[in-house]
Amino acid sequence: MSATTPLTGRALLKDPVRNKGTAFTRQQRHDLGLEGLLPHAVESVDRQLERVRIEYDTKRTDLGRHIFLRQLQDSSRVLFYRFVIEHLEELLPMVSASSVWGIKASGGMGIPIGK
Repeated sequence: MSATTPLTGRALLKDPVRNKGTAFTRQQRHDLGLEGLLPHAVESVDRQLERVRIEYDTKRTDLGRHIFLRQLQDSSRVLFYRFVIEHLEELLPMVSASSVWGIKASGGMGIPIGK
């Protein structure tokens, strides 16, 4: 991510497309006004994905897993899409519009699956 993004501070952290959470480097945190807004630790996206996996695995129902993925998508598209891509076969039922539990009515997650 370039430090030339027009967003800084809280606005950047609220943007799910640009927010990469604790993966912002110390320099990026300084340049983008994120100091004090994130945990002190700098973590790679891979480490964050490990934590996403652990949290996902705690969900006991399809509905719980779907809700977790929706929240992840709303907060960090970087993590959401990496997680889905890396576990596509497993997660496809959770993110497709034909999911169970009435999720179909909500329009799925807006991920184009094809015809």
